[in-house]
Amino acid sequence: MSRRAIRVSVPIGLAALVLSAVPAVGGGDPDLLRYRMADGALRAVTPAGLAEPAPFAGVLGLPPGPGRAPVVVVLHGSHPVCTWPAPEDQRVSPEAVLGVFAPLCSPTRIPVGSADLGPDHLHNEAGLAWLVGDLARAGYVAVAPNVNGAYLGFNGRSGEVNERIFLNRMVRAHLRVLENLDRGVDYGTGLAPRTTGRIDTSRIAYVGHSRGGGHAYLQATAAARHPRAFALVLLQPVSEPRPVARSIPTLLVRGGCDEDAGRAAGLAEGARLARRPGARAVVDLLIPRAGHAMLNSGLTGSGVLDPVCPALADRTTVQRQIGAAAVAFLDRARTAPRARRVRIPVVPGAATRLRSLVPGHAVIRVGSVATPRVRALDLPVVTSPLNPLAPPPAPGLLKPPGFTPEL
Repeated sequence: MSRRAIRVSVPIGLAALVLSAVPAVGGGDPDLLRYRMADGALRAVTPAGLAEPAPFAGVLGLPPGPGRAPVVVVLHGSHPVCTWPAPEDQRVSPEAVLGVFAPLCSPTRIPVGSADLGPDHLHNEAGLAWLVGDLARAGYVAVAPNVNGAYLGFNGRSGEVNERIFLNRMVRAHLRVLENLDRGVDYGTGLAPRTTGRIDTSRIAYVGHSRGGGHAYLQATAAARHPRAFALVLLQPVSEPRPVARSIPTLLVRGGCDEDAGRAAGLAEGARLARRPGARAVVDLLIPRAGHAMLNSGLTGSGVLDPVCPALADRTTVQRQIGAAAVAFLDRARTAPRARRVRIPVVPGAATRLRSLVPGHAVIRVGSVATPRVRALDLPVVTSPLNPLAPPPAPGLLKPPGFTPEL
């Protein structure tokens, strides 16, 4: 039974955190959380000197079982943010999570051609809940932060903030939340018994889709900023050409019917990484009939349909292929970062094409086991009263050593 996009209203000043659980599978249950921290906690300073609030929300996945697990940061792209109510806005899928965030989205319709802006804040991070679920099920702490504020500007106005700088600060703020959850500082959410001592932010991998892939590329290859990064997964990335500071194991996923970035998206970045002295594994995975928007469950997308691409693959099949490949690649990069042979699972029906971009390296195709799909719409909500970037006033929630707000 399909479910339509729903509107979730959150009063200004009220912090909310969303918590979820997914049915048990195989070795255990991943614990999935959709969270929203205090409105106004994240603020971007515009050229005019205004401190504009941005959403502080995300999807968090905790793996089953005890012990500390490495972190995977999953960045969404610069997709529609402030949408006109579905179904009139045909860009929004029935699985989309819609909310209200007045500082970011105008309360009235703003005509901008075929993609009119409206009052509905589209939680693009929730559209990658399926990938967060796959990563958490495989033993990683996965977080998909909402970075809409870095892409759009405020109330439909663009060019107000430096996208790269603000997005970097937003990612650091979400990682700070994870560090504090690991220390037992849970901001009144009651998560401490489930998060304390379980989140290892000393080991981080970056996954990014579309423009989020471009930012993941910059984050993971900047040795001075993120020396802890152990791997990179680029999903149809859109980025600006920049020099590579270091080599890092990288999985590049391309769509043969990509209606946005094109089927060659990411090849330039992969080539730069493969040319580095002592290059680590760089694997190119092409899914011939995959489109661009289908990777985000909150979006619709037709893909490029022409004689070269007569029909699109099934969205669930494509997502399962990407999840299986990402997990296998991250496992290999984490345990054997200098390995020259990488095994990538192939999902039936995905018709994948695999190759190594590094001479002398090999990619081996193996079978895959299907995993359940995670839908953000299935996740319930809890609330938190505290701003995670300010010293918490409540006893027992004191700031950890070295805590200094960065935003």
